[in-house]
Amino acid sequence: MDFIYKHEQVFNSQPISGTTYKIKEGIKTIGESVFDVSSVFGLPYDFRSFQFNLVMPESLEEIQKYAFYNCQKMEDINFGAKSNLRFIGPKAFYMTGLTQIDLRNTKLLKLEVGTFLFCRKLESVLLPDTLQEIRGEVFYECVRLTRIEIPNSVHSIGFEAFKGCQKLSRISLPNSLTSLIHGIFDGCTSLEKITVPESVTVIEAHAFKNCSSLVSVTIPPSVQKIHIKAFAKCFKLDNATTERLRLHFVNQNKKN
Repeated sequence: MDFIYKHEQVFNSQPISGTTYKIKEGIKTIGESVFDVSSVFGLPYDFRSFQFNLVMPESLEEIQKYAFYNCQKMEDINFGAKSNLRFIGPKAFYMTGLTQIDLRNTKLLKLEVGTFLFCRKLESVLLPDTLQEIRGEVFYECVRLTRIEIPNSVHSIGFEAFKGCQKLSRISLPNSLTSLIHGIFDGCTSLEKITVPESVTVIEAHAFKNCSSLVSVTIPPSVQKIHIKAFAKCFKLDNATTERLRLHFVNQNKKN
């Protein structure tokens, strides 16, 4: 069998050390809601309080949606150096206790909606060079996230992808982006500086709303449209940045 469809397939075996379990080689798919506490409540494992870590087999190709939903005590998941992981479903790691995750050795092309939604202990994320798309709400309210490097292969980041990442003080955006979507960094209260890539033409509403520590923004000539509320409640923007934005809005209105 190459498919995990119930949690007993993992926890009926002995841990390889402490609370760390290894999923056997040959498994290709972890099914939908396998570790979801809402679907196993009352069974021997209540994953809100059961502490465990996982080592994934290199054969694993797919983690389906809600697979680890609300596993608040799962702190670590390890993917091998030759990982074949190609797909992680929406909200697969919703509200888990992960503190870091290294996906560099996977073959992921995109992160689906809400992959790490409400992972409030997550501090560090390492992404693969194969990644092309980060969809909406992927890191929504990952309030401890301080480190993430977005590879240049990424050409699209979805709505509110980093909303509420309060500890994120800096981020480098790839030159493949063409727009900064609605609410992408809304509520990133530690973000101090941002350089908009020269590939970007549009900055949408609330893109940097409530970035209360934001002092400086570098906006290239490629940007043709900035929504009037893109920088709402960014009270610390320096005078030079504020003036550039004012002139941009004036010129934008003339064109319209």
